[in-house]
Amino acid sequence: MHRLVAGKLPFSRTSLAVLKEMMVVRKTDNGVLFGKTGSGTDDRGTFVLGWFVGYVESNEKTYAFACTAQGEGIMSKDARAIVETVLEKQGLL
Repeated sequence: MHRLVAGKLPFSRTSLAVLKEMMVVRKTDNGVLFGKTGSGTDDRGTFVLGWFVGYVESNEKTYAFACTAQGEGIMSKDARAIVETVLEKQGLL
């Protein structure tokens, strides 16, 4: 994540700018949330895993995060909700 934020990946500046714009999840007066979500299922097709990775830019600082949540019916939206709640309580979103 550090290399992405710092622009140190082996991609053009244009490609990095497009990627970062695609990763914008939410903008508030306190910060901008960037991320990617995913979900996993068990062998019956039941959702049992949600994840959300990314970073938030707030108050001229950048904070990276990774969150996984597991349990029957858990999906990516659940992991994202956990992260957003924490960031809001910290005043970063």
